[in-house]
Amino acid sequence: LGQAEIKTLPYLDIFQLCEDIIKIKEITQNLYQDFQVNFSSQPYENDCGSSLQINFSLMQNDDFLFAKNHEQESRYLQKSIAGALKFTKNMMIIFAPKPEDYARFDLELNRNLHKKQKYTAPVNISWGYNNRTALIRIPATQKISERRLEFRLAANSADIYLISTFFLLAVLQGIKMEGELPREIYGNSFDEQYNLEAL
Repeated sequence: LGQAEIKTLPYLDIFQLCEDIIKIKEITQNLYQDFQVNFSSQPYENDCGSSLQINFSLMQNDDFLFAKNHEQESRYLQKSIAGALKFTKNMMIIFAPKPEDYARFDLELNRNLHKKQKYTAPVNISWGYNNRTALIRIPATQKISERRLEFRLAANSADIYLISTFFLLAVLQGIKMEGELPREIYGNSFDEQYNLEAL
């Protein structure tokens, strides 16, 4: 109740994106001075939390590098996912800087939200196609140009400059790395059968 989602258009200029996110928060607070504007991660004890999600894709010239090639998954997408997952634990202090930010990742809270068919937060290191229970979601898209990964970790109050920087570093390392991508999650990522590493 009372929660608003703010979306931006895609940006090529990361610094401009960061500046605009900060401006959006300032404008919101100025517009609603008579109300309580709350950017905390879990403003309600038993309802959906708030986050600062990163939607990310790669382009080279006019080529969309996350596009499938004859039904083969993009290696750039796979490696970007692998990098973000590998360094998630290292980035937690940046993406969830306040002790209260961790309430959003509570397993029982999210199980109950899932039962009520409400949006959940990630609780473990996972990814999946169009899976809103996973840490990384690959949304279903109609256009190649819209294909992206959605990194659902950051607290709403996190520093946009820091999370952008550390996320890009993780992706860059992922593209350079060798190794297998963990299997994607179908269904509910916090089912015990998956036995995934908790955040």
